[in-house]
Amino acid sequence: MNNSECYRLEQYDFSDGLLELDATYIIHLEGNGREEHVIRQLEEYHPTNLVYILYNKGYKNCNKSLHLNKPQIDLIDAFLYIFKDATYKNYKNILILEDDFTFNDKIKKKQNQTNIMEFIKKKENEPMIYMLGCLPFIQRPYDKYNNVLSCGIGTHACVYTKSVIEEVLQENAKEIVDWDYYTFTKFKRYMYHEPMCYQLFPETENQNNWDSFSGLTYILLYLIKLLQLDKKFEPGYNFFYNTSKVLYAIMVILLSFSILFVAHLIYVCTFTNYNVTKNIKKK
Repeated sequence: MNNSECYRLEQYDFSDGLLELDATYIIHLEGNGREEHVIRQLEEYHPTNLVYILYNKGYKNCNKSLHLNKPQIDLIDAFLYIFKDATYKNYKNILILEDDFTFNDKIKKKQNQTNIMEFIKKKENEPMIYMLGCLPFIQRPYDKYNNVLSCGIGTHACVYTKSVIEEVLQENAKEIVDWDYYTFTKFKRYMYHEPMCYQLFPETENQNNWDSFSGLTYILLYLIKLLQLDKKFEPGYNFFYNTSKVLYAIMVILLSFSILFVAHLIYVCTFTNYNVTKNIKKK
């Protein structure tokens, strides 16, 4: 599908980018009221030396060729447009931001920038996604500053390697129905140990189209309301980042106890059978 007439790129050049990536793309749906927020963020934070705002007219205001006229499919089409543009320009690693992103001031700290870039450089030839912020459910330690995102949501601030871009563009676009779920099941996802970029979760048309995933979505929406993540970043992000680490630790402990229990059962059964066999032979 070719929907290029529904998009336009506006380029910004800086000399003091926070991260040494080829480019940043910001997906902006025209008319959603977030353009001013995006511009304010760019006035305060220069994520990379080269930044593009992708203005998306959206399927409601532009005759797009989509297999489903839904917000999440329109967003997927925007990601694919960016991947094609990045491929044409031969970019290796790109950061994609959704227009409701808000940077954490901590991203200005040189140490955080170094930690992030050292990891990305080490993994840049792998098909991996690096998340500057998300809502993690379970995260597994990887090194001192970075973790593996085993389960979680949020694609508002992700670095994509060239391998990911190439693999995605080889897919049948009609088979991608949810970007978050697709990237979760397809690629290894890593994350910084604390959020460098936030996203709020107000009720939107896109949110109303989330799959239920056996009721887990309703639990998530309840927690979002409870922690007021539709209005403010904290304490919600802190809760998810800490709880997801604790949940992984609990899983490891339970698995360890399960293995020990099974090993003990095997030992007891083997020892009992040996004694029974020995007694039978004596008789």
